[in-house]
Amino acid sequence: MSWLSEIAHDQGKVTLFAAIGGVVVVLAGAGVALIIGWRQGTSSRMAADAAKGAAEASTITAKASERTARAAGDRAIATMRLQWVQDLRRILSEYHSVLVSYEKDDYRKASELGTHLDLMLNLDEPEQKALWDVAERMFRTKDKDERVRMDPELMAAGRLVLKKEWQKIKLEQQGLRQ
Repeated sequence: MSWLSEIAHDQGKVTLFAAIGGVVVVLAGAGVALIIGWRQGTSSRMAADAAKGAAEASTITAKASERTARAAGDRAIATMRLQWVQDLRRILSEYHSVLVSYEKDDYRKASELGTHLDLMLNLDEPEQKALWDVAERMFRTKDKDERVRMDPELMAAGRLVLKKEWQKIKLEQQGLRQ
C-alpha cells in the first residue's frame, strides 16, 4: 500500500495531514499578506516622501515668486521715485533761478514754483523739511542780495534731499527694502 492510501484510510492521519495543510496555507497566506503590506508601506512612504518634496518645492517656488513680485514692485516704485527726483530737480532749479534774479513780474512764477515745491515735499522727513524751510525763507526775503547769499544753503539742502532719494532708488532697483 502506498503512503497516500495509508493516510487516506487512517482517520487520525487524515486529520493530522489536514491540520498540517491548513497551517501551511495559513502561514503562506500570512506571508503573502506580510509581503503585500510591506510593499504597500514602502510605496506609501515613498509617496509621502514625494508629497513632502513637492510641498517643499512648492513653498520654495512660492517664496521665490513672492520675492520676484516684491522686487518688481520695488523697481516700479524706484521708477516713480526717479521721476519725482527729476521733477524736484527741475522745479528746484527753476525756483532758484527765479529767486536769485527776481524782478517784480516774477512774483507769480516764484509763488507757483514754491507751491509745486511745497506739494512735492514730505515735511515729515527732516531733509525735505529743511529744504522747504530754506526755500520758504528765500521766497519771503525781499532783498535780492540776501537771496543770493542764501543760494548755497538752498543748494546744499536740495542736494541732501536728492542724495537721500537716490540712495532709496538704488536699494529699490536691487529689490532691497528700506
